[in-house]
Amino acid sequence: MMIYRNDQAVRICRCLYRRIIIFSLIDPCITHDTIQNQEKRSAVYQLELSTDTVINDVLLADGWYRIISSNNDDMPTYPPNALKCGTWYPIWLNGNKFIVITDTLPEVGDGIVSKEVCLRSFIEECSNSWNIEIKNCDSYYVYNLVSSNTEKSAYCFGSKPVPCPYGHSSESGFYPACSRNFPGQNVTDAEVTVDLVPGPEIVQGFGPSLVTAFMCKFVEVLRDGGGTFVYDVHWFINEQSVILHTGISFSNIRSTNLNEDDWIGKHRLNMVVRCSVRLRYDVGLTPGHDVKSASFSAGLYPEQYQYQVKENEEIEIKLHSTMPVGCMSQLDPIRNGCYYQLRLVQPKYQTECNLINCAICNGNVQQGELSFQRAKCSYRIASLTWDQPLTLKVTGYVNGQYDYADRTAYLKVLSQGTDYYAGAGLFAWDDVQIPEIKIIVTDDEHQMAGRVCESFNDPHFYTADRYRWNDYKPGEYILYRHKNKPYQVNALYGICNNGIANCNCGVAIRSGHSMFVMRTCDVITEYETRTHPPIIEMRSCDDSSMVIKENGGTYTVTLPIGTEIKFSTSSGWGHEQFIGYIHVKPSILDVENSEGLCGHVSAGSRDTSDDFKLRNGTIIATTNANWETFAENWRVHTTEKFFVDRPLALSEEINLQQYCICETDATPGTPFSEFKFKCGLEGPLKNCLLQKADAGNFHTTCSSSRRKRDVGVPHIITKSLTDSDDIIDNKEMYIAPDNELSAVETKHIHEWPGDWTETKAQEVCTSRITEAITDDILKTSHITADGYIETCMFDIKLAGDTRFLEATISSMQEVAISEISRNVSLFIKDNTTETAHGTTTNTKKSLGELLLGDLCKNNCSNNGVCQIGVCICNHGFGKQDCSEDLTLPPRNITIPMNGVCNTRERLCAKTNIQGVFNSRNITCRSRRLEILKNGNWSYKSDYQTYDGQYRNSYLISCNLPSARRKRRSPAESIIADGYEISLSTDGNNFGDNVKIMIYDLECYSCYMENNTCIELDTCPKETTTEATKEPLATMSPPISITTTSPTTKSTSFNPSTSLTPRESTSTTSSSTSPMSSTSSIFESKTEGSNTSTPKNENTESDNIAVILGGVIGVVVIMILFLSGMIYYKMKEKKNRHNKDNLGYQFQVPPKQTAMKSEFTDNYYREESNNSLGNLSFNLETDNISRPRTPLELFSGGNN
Repeated sequence: MMIYRNDQAVRICRCLYRRIIIFSLIDPCITHDTIQNQEKRSAVYQLELSTDTVINDVLLADGWYRIISSNNDDMPTYPPNALKCGTWYPIWLNGNKFIVITDTLPEVGDGIVSKEVCLRSFIEECSNSWNIEIKNCDSYYVYNLVSSNTEKSAYCFGSKPVPCPYGHSSESGFYPACSRNFPGQNVTDAEVTVDLVPGPEIVQGFGPSLVTAFMCKFVEVLRDGGGTFVYDVHWFINEQSVILHTGISFSNIRSTNLNEDDWIGKHRLNMVVRCSVRLRYDVGLTPGHDVKSASFSAGLYPEQYQYQVKENEEIEIKLHSTMPVGCMSQLDPIRNGCYYQLRLVQPKYQTECNLINCAICNGNVQQGELSFQRAKCSYRIASLTWDQPLTLKVTGYVNGQYDYADRTAYLKVLSQGTDYYAGAGLFAWDDVQIPEIKIIVTDDEHQMAGRVCESFNDPHFYTADRYRWNDYKPGEYILYRHKNKPYQVNALYGICNNGIANCNCGVAIRSGHSMFVMRTCDVITEYETRTHPPIIEMRSCDDSSMVIKENGGTYTVTLPIGTEIKFSTSSGWGHEQFIGYIHVKPSILDVENSEGLCGHVSAGSRDTSDDFKLRNGTIIATTNANWETFAENWRVHTTEKFFVDRPLALSEEINLQQYCICETDATPGTPFSEFKFKCGLEGPLKNCLLQKADAGNFHTTCSSSRRKRDVGVPHIITKSLTDSDDIIDNKEMYIAPDNELSAVETKHIHEWPGDWTETKAQEVCTSRITEAITDDILKTSHITADGYIETCMFDIKLAGDTRFLEATISSMQEVAISEISRNVSLFIKDNTTETAHGTTTNTKKSLGELLLGDLCKNNCSNNGVCQIGVCICNHGFGKQDCSEDLTLPPRNITIPMNGVCNTRERLCAKTNIQGVFNSRNITCRSRRLEILKNGNWSYKSDYQTYDGQYRNSYLISCNLPSARRKRRSPAESIIADGYEISLSTDGNNFGDNVKIMIYDLECYSCYMENNTCIELDTCPKETTTEATKEPLATMSPPISITTTSPTTKSTSFNPSTSLTPRESTSTTSSSTSPMSSTSSIFESKTEGSNTSTPKNENTESDNIAVILGGVIGVVVIMILFLSGMIYYKMKEKKNRHNKDNLGYQFQVPPKQTAMKSEFTDNYYREESNNSLGNLSFNLETDNISRPRTPLELFSGGNN
């Protein structure tokens, strides 16, 4: 490095200073001459030889110039014509002397450049050329011009028209033809207004229609001598000329209105309208100067374009219409029905997502930003009240996440597309373009972090605000209830562990008119609890009432308001006999609105001081002394019981505020039929209705259970109304009276059992819990281990072993999974890596993924991989923790109703099987047997294997091969048949057989053990049930035909099963024959009777009556038959997918003694067209099964 002496440095600085000064002196952007008012140098200005002075740059001094002109200072790069630019011979910028190539002006960074200019003559575009220098000074150019050597030639600058000078006017306001002879007066002011004016008659008899028209309002101007002027009215939309009316007298000024025909199809709302007015002495004379109106904004405008809202907070957004809505008539009664419908949408802009949970469904709540308190996502602007503000009530969307940043949403209002009504023409409001409204959604769910209510083991409780307490009284309690909405969770506790503890053995979740129930007990007294494998029932026909996810015995239920309930039967002691834990994760909609054993959820941060809130609103201290008082206060009353045959809560009338989630990917003008939206929601959020989580995976009833005649031992059967084969055994529930259960004394254990000591128990509990849940997980989950360690020690002291420890750890892990999954900031992924195709991908796991990877139950038993808290089991292993060897088949399985399928009530096309199933892949194996009247039985098929239908962990379904229903010959006299069924989870190893026997319970009693049947005296001898034995896939709907003849011979032809007619003869008053859907032959013949006639009766009149009755009967039969055929053909065409149901609905047993009419198995469907506003829907209507769900009623478009 060279070091200079001070004097050298001074000399260097002086030298640099001089160079800077010299440079500044020669920079043309700083040092140049200015030429003002050079508008006539414009390339479009035509030289007026009679009045203009020719610009002549022969006299121009060489040097740098800046040109000042209202027409810009760009030198044109194309050749103007001769006599342009205020001179005879224009000079323009060109790149080549001989080949005309337009050049461009320099950029700022180009510095001083040399460019060629050309002189335009009358003959040549470039008759002479030379070079000049140009520099771009950022906001203007400077030119180093040299004088021209041709007389009457000049440089051109700018290309805009030149306005007339002051005191002159012209038709255009610019040269040429500028004149001094024009009106010196002007209108004082001009204003744009809009109103409805009479239009053409659209509907005969309604009179003129109403259409919109813009008017340019101003006061008439009179000449000094009292004469009048004529007026020019010029209309502009968005500063573009629309139409010019010239020479109009003031008396005819309405003809200058801007009508719909002038602008519809060329412009659309929202738009800015302006008019200008000028005077003329008379038509064709020079006009005066324009007077411009203020701009008028036509359309629908919000009060502001940006709002901020918290989650679950409501704000009002007002939009003001400045544009009327027309109508087909001017009559007010008709105008009452005239409106224009608009649709709310939220545009989905593609943004880069660096989170692992970027999917639209995160957890069980679909992600979003805004919801609307409204019955649907449409608004109307009425013709009579178009000028009244439109108020949108917008609620911040609850997304179930702890967001690390605000979310930005855009609200847009769209109209129908142009020419939406085919043939009706265009409307002023079509394709309206309303600016988007930006709404910033602030996360408010961070206050819910760490708030989880727990009931686990025997049982220990955490309130939602995390106060720990215990209760030891058996019975049914309200665990959680929303004060204002129909959501509630009841828990059932029974004596366990030799009578010294209570355990969870039931949970019932109510959502509106639906209820999801699981229980593992059927008797609860002060002395005992009788348990059994889990029974699950979904009392619902509304598949949008809740979302249910199942993962190997662990169930997650999400309510419409986002509240999440999680419970498990596979954790800890008493596997599948007790419920290890029940969690209730409140949503922000539960704040200040929850009650029950989970406690009061207070606003803001967690506050345990108000957790013990009683039914009457009284708050008692959260101390040990009040544990029993608080628990007993929330023991259910009679009307609050859920573990009963008919819960009264499901019959309550419900009226809730409805919300809409309005969304679409469409652009303005999308037809209404293609809009996407979900309405009828009960909270400002939308659940994710996943196929695997649908309530249809569970046994579902639209009504409560019903008692059935016994086939072995007393039991209850619950039956689906939509599927006669979907039945389960459901044990009757007995719970001792409340006064007996409340009197159960809490047993206190003072001594440590066996070799256990307090120190040893603390060491074991601390070691196991801290090994399963690390400090990092505890910290990010907002929970501590101390309370769990204490409950673990208490359980050891109570039970004498660690039987409850696994459930304690599982409960902690599920709390951690729930909390970590909601924390969006834990899933941010920063790094990316280039792939072989040049794209980028995230390679490193986020912190959230790493934490969840350590939270799988039992570390997946070393038989799988933990991914985001879920075990992915290795091949050959199953269950939630991969602990089950799938080569072991399901054991202890049962078929409902002790394996009996009554052909009078069921199709017997499949059967449910109850048990415990640790794999979703179930293989059914069966072989068919037949029992004959002579007492013999035999197998009629080899073993067949096929896929079973996994419903949930405790229920699967196996189809019964259709060969059973092959038509039999009368000689066979088969009175019953059935199947031996076994199951496998690996497709190779099958377990013990269970048997299903299929027969008519009114006619026979069969014995499974030895495959024998006896005929019953109750059997109607005249009845045949052969129609139910047809394969559903090939049979036509049978129709019951009844005649009054003593002997009836019927012949029917069914092309789907036979090529020849078949005959059946009986001495009955009723016969049932399957009728073809396409063609049939029916013959009825009355034969002689062997029946004697009673004495003292008029046999002749009786015979006449019989004949008349027979004729009438035949006519009625034919009418019924034809009606049935027409009805069936229509249904076959519309509902081919319901063929099984249709086939069953026509088979009416001749005697319905075994069925209650209120529980009919017939499942009718019909279609109707329903419309909402301008939307037309094609909705199914069920006459019997269920009410329509909000999802179906308000789901439009291609969802």
